[in-house]
Amino acid sequence: MVSAINIAGRQVGSGHPCFIVAEAGVNHNGEVGKARQLIDVAVKAGADAIKFQTFTAESLATPNAPKAAYQRQTIGEAVRNAMSP
Repeated sequence: MVSAINIAGRQVGSGHPCFIVAEAGVNHNGEVGKARQLIDVAVKAGADAIKFQTFTAESLATPNAPKAAYQRQTIGEAVRNAMSP
């Protein structure tokens, strides 16, 4: 069995309290201010850490990919996005 490890002064492992990581994902929309608000909310909720994600659309999707159903419902089939040829 792995012994406990130390994360920012907290012992994590068997026999220690659960280490809670809040998932912010991409909900910051690339805005630092929003990311800081998410951190504040995670702290108030008792999280020990928060995980963010960033990405560039060009690295995840092809411009030729069909729109998702929710996209067709909200914006229709018109203009795809900035990646469109």
